Amino acid sequence: MSKRHTGPRLRRTWPQRLLITFNLGMVCVALLGATLIGFANKRLSETSRVRLGDTLAGAGNLPPSQPQNYLIVGTDSDVGLAANDPVRNGRDTSVAGIRSDTIMVLRIDPASAQASILSFPRDLWVDIPGKGSQRINAAINLGNSDNPLDPGAGQRLLVETIKKNFQVDINHYVQINFAGFKGLVGLLGGVKMYFATPVRDRNSGLAVDTPGCVTLDKDMALNFARSRHYQAFIDGGWHNDPDSDLTRIKRQQDFIRKVISKAISRGARDPFTLKGLVDTASRNVQLDETLKPKDLIALGQRYRSFNPDTLKTDTLDVQGVVRGGAQVLDLVDTPHNRLVLALFQGAGTNPGDNITPGVVRVQVLNGSGLRNQASDVTLALGAAGFQTTAPGPDPGSPGPQTVVRYPAGQQLQARLVARYLASAVKLEESTAVQMVTVITSTDFTGVLPQPKPADQVPISTTTTTAPPQTASTARPAGSTPPTTANPFVPQTPPGVDCT
Repeated sequence: MSKRHTGPRLRRTWPQRLLITFNLGMVCVALLGATLIGFANKRLSETSRVRLGDTLAGAGNLPPSQPQNYLIVGTDSDVGLAANDPVRNGRDTSVAGIRSDTIMVLRIDPASAQASILSFPRDLWVDIPGKGSQRINAAINLGNSDNPLDPGAGQRLLVETIKKNFQVDINHYVQINFAGFKGLVGLLGGVKMYFATPVRDRNSGLAVDTPGCVTLDKDMALNFARSRHYQAFIDGGWHNDPDSDLTRIKRQQDFIRKVISKAISRGARDPFTLKGLVDTASRNVQLDETLKPKDLIALGQRYRSFNPDTLKTDTLDVQGVVRGGAQVLDLVDTPHNRLVLALFQGAGTNPGDNITPGVVRVQVLNGSGLRNQASDVTLALGAAGFQTTAPGPDPGSPGPQTVVRYPAGQQLQARLVARYLASAVKLEESTAVQMVTVITSTDFTGVLPQPKPADQVPISTTTTTAPPQTASTARPAGSTPPTTANPFVPQTPPGVDCT
């Protein structure tokens, strides 16, 4: 389990807004209409370009069917915003240059129509080539400062930094500004989010007074995106988000899914919306010089049936440290990090090939009621090499089928566990568990000495949420309540339509 950083933070000049990265998704979605291909070609040809040369792996010569990594960056530039835009309120203009407050890699595998996102915290402490160790968000500004006449110097330095620290090749580069954000959300008619409790952020202006399914219009969505002092009203008091940026990444990743889903829904019916999305996005995106309009069009057509719910999102395990009086984040060497990075390292890498039982932590709960079943299964999985923890009874009613539940980002670990179970099992992502958890049922028949083939255990996209907390006493305002579900990440409960 990674340590979360505490203590004072340096005031940011610009809130991190990862959700802007859905612009690329919108471009792809907007290209699905065949009647708009000519228009899209023209608009994408006019899009601003950044020259990165041979820092890009493959330099634009990779076949379109091969998996590729898109580095998507949101900088702190306010170019294009109106002078009286409220987003500019409180902006520190004394800080020169720009920084990449949002850094993520989108990996697209056209052959399987899969997409995965890896987000890098802006305060991650890395070795910037030629500059020593600094926060990762400083790379663009450092490169531009040294080469003011070379508009791509900073972007190249960021690409090199990611390659050096994480061994991840970048095939294409997409840079987002924020001027078109309100227009994009407005074109979609707002985006719905489910809030289990009232939430607020007095700094960004976020204020959701009534829980439930709430449509975020262009102003509310921007306030949500800007929020880094997020609070939830729980048990009669306001509670601060203890993980700040790390939790915000999760909120924004979920927002990306919502926006892409809404764009697909609106765009599939309304060609004028398609045209507006392409037009707005193309004016607020910078692409590398190798990313051709025809390639984006082909990508959009290939992903025309893409289900946003299958978008895989992840972050890295980090720990907070103080360097030079400033709070920063160090990457930690964990099985989770090795597994996640394996997916983004090298074209065609199958991260499942890098998992061994020794890096998977598992708990067994007895859902059948059979005597000592959970203990016996725990011993058998331990003998197979898994890291096991104390077994226990299933707190809920036993179902007819054995279930393997897993936290977000541990699908492949869960599948490996399932491959060692003789009976067919159901795989579920769940907010109620902290590790891979086997809940046995009456159909359970034992643990295999060798795993089944991976293709016999497909990964399910079923998601379950933790049961609501039923506390009877209020806690002091500002404290962090103990809860199984994360109250600072809006989640739609099962059976509720919030689309």
